[in-house]
Amino acid sequence: MLLTAGRALRAEANTQAQAVLKARGEIDQKGVAIPILDRVNLTREQVRHLEPYERGRIVEFRNAMPRQGLDKGTMGRVVGHKGDKVLLDTAQGRVTFTPNRLAHNLKEDAVSVYDERTVTLHQGDRVRFSANNHKLGVLNAQAGQVEALDQRSITITLGVDRKLTLALDD
Repeated sequence: MLLTAGRALRAEANTQAQAVLKARGEIDQKGVAIPILDRVNLTREQVRHLEPYERGRIVEFRNAMPRQGLDKGTMGRVVGHKGDKVLLDTAQGRVTFTPNRLAHNLKEDAVSVYDERTVTLHQGDRVRFSANNHKLGVLNAQAGQVEALDQRSITITLGVDRKLTLALDD
């Protein structure tokens, strides 16, 4: 078990652990670069301000916001600010979001903000999901092992009898 303080140290520890596992032959030598989203830890009050919405970050709306014209599940990349609005490029086109219009009394996070980064995974690597995805049937902190991967997809073994195949951009 490796314990680290912060994302940079965690990434370095994972890289070093992969080097040892490759040397032992426990994971494949050849890896595939995969884009992932690292959640930015923000309080519900912090997401109501412009500062966390840095250019390039990914924003996910976890609740519908009809007054702002945003559906639950919408994701977009921050491309800038205009006054008190965040400009986002989404699959549906350019949208605006006004963080200070988020309710103060929310019981759950309405918005998640992510930094995008790339990790290299190898056949045999162990992975851990960091969020629930009921559609895929995975839970936060659920672990699995990379069974197969190529430039298009990854297959992860979950437990003893379940395999999950995902596109690399999922």
